[in-house]
Amino acid sequence: MNNDELQSKTIDFLRFPLMVCVVFVHAHLKGRIANGVDLHDSNTLPIYQHVSYFFSHIVSDMAVPLFFFISGFLFFYSVDTFSKATYKRKLSKRVSTLLVPYIIWNLIAMLILFMSQTFLSGLNSGMSKPIIDYTLGDFLHAFWDIRGGVVPIYEPFWYIRDLMVMALFSPIVFYVVKRTKYYAALLFGFMWILHLNIPITGLESSSIFFFMTGSYYSIHHKNFVDILAPYQRASIAAYIVMVTIGLCFMEQAWMPYWHHICLLFGMIAVITTTAQFVSKGKWKANSFLNNSSFFLYGLHMYLITFAHKILIRTMNPHSELSLLGIYFLTPLLVIALCLSLYWLLHKYLPKTVTIMCGGRS
Repeated sequence: MNNDELQSKTIDFLRFPLMVCVVFVHAHLKGRIANGVDLHDSNTLPIYQHVSYFFSHIVSDMAVPLFFFISGFLFFYSVDTFSKATYKRKLSKRVSTLLVPYIIWNLIAMLILFMSQTFLSGLNSGMSKPIIDYTLGDFLHAFWDIRGGVVPIYEPFWYIRDLMVMALFSPIVFYVVKRTKYYAALLFGFMWILHLNIPITGLESSSIFFFMTGSYYSIHHKNFVDILAPYQRASIAAYIVMVTIGLCFMEQAWMPYWHHICLLFGMIAVITTTAQFVSKGKWKANSFLNNSSFFLYGLHMYLITFAHKILIRTMNPHSELSLLGIYFLTPLLVIALCLSLYWLLHKYLPKTVTIMCGGRS
């Protein structure tokens, strides 16, 4: 295959594994209490903390940046001039692929929260305002920044929200990237590394940086797989060293900055290694898993929340081994259930699941 085909197949293959990483990001037991023990206390549960930190934070945290990178690349793919007609066509498409599923899944989250508050109050933390007491302002904020002023009511969909914002500002992105090449992206990259954000919800430095970086390769007609390939071994070596240091000093004040730099090496390692195996025919994208990825993204958080509460109450963990069992069992069960439900819906209600997934199925 030529370089463009390899780039396309690399993107296709990464979709489902990255979505599995998103599930693991939310599978950690942070904030959960079992037998009076805070499961986020690294002093009490050092083995569990280091294992879950590795899988849910170090490895899986690169999933969302990579999705932004790929989205930015695909948004401007084969776009030489960004006319008003192009902008209108791009936004029109994002209504069905982003806005409609965004509204649907947040409405589902609102309905599930209302049902659990009404009929399963024992499983609720009591931290959320009762849906029945929502004002018009609360309903509006629920679709934008109700959870601590940062995420919508269905937390994972902050990514879709930010992606829609990037689509709205796409003419500016195109003009800036066209004129400055990668220099503007570097500015937001430094902001991201230093944890500096624009104080406007939906314009996080991480979203802008990775979306703009991906768009750079498209706008300037560059093949990112071909460009990054020579750095495979160096990025893998650097990533391993940085991950090891991160595990040893995970609670140090400087670790968040270190972690962001580590993610950059990890992303390069993932892209180049995936491309290598794809080029040799050892890794191939599975159409069913790819088509189900958005459904998994949409449904997983609902199931993880209940799975954690039910498994903790059922298994009543007293050891780190039992906690690790819950930690790994949760995403496996959630992924299996999501894929099964997707298969059933795709078979019996194909139009419904297609709308819910933004036409991706």
